[in-house]
Amino acid sequence: MINDIKIGVIGGDLRQLAAADKLAEDGYEVAVYGFDEYTGSFGMATRCLSIEDAVRKTDFIVLPLPYSIDKIHLNTPMSQNEIHLEDIFSVINENQIIAGGKFDSAAERMALEKNLKLIDYYKREDLTVLNAIPTGSFEGGYRRNTVGKMGHFEALQKYSN
Repeated sequence: MINDIKIGVIGGDLRQLAAADKLAEDGYEVAVYGFDEYTGSFGMATRCLSIEDAVRKTDFIVLPLPYSIDKIHLNTPMSQNEIHLEDIFSVINENQIIAGGKFDSAAERMALEKNLKLIDYYKREDLTVLNAIPTGSFEGGYRRNTVGKMGHFEALQKYSN
């Protein structure tokens, strides 16, 4: 591990897996959870069996785009398990930063109750525009989306200072 920054990626689709893979390749310690239906390689990222394991000792938690469809569960199209938002927010502490896409009043309320910092990376105009453009190519059995993998990292770097 080159960097001391630890990142937990919870739920989402291939964009989150591409981001996790790229961050791990760049020397970050990355833990992933919520991808039990994915049968490909997780690269250098560590696959966790619980939310607690994915969040423990991390500096940043990366959630999907959109973070939720129903304001109750995390958006987890690659998992058979439902992940309740309250379960995630209950294990995160105020020293950790949460990045996700399209946070709404439900997420803001849960974060405010625990004094947590939310970063909505989808509010970045460049990500919003470029996310609509098909930029992916197939590598290693999954779609690597340049916008997805760089968008998370840039948002984490930009807003963590």
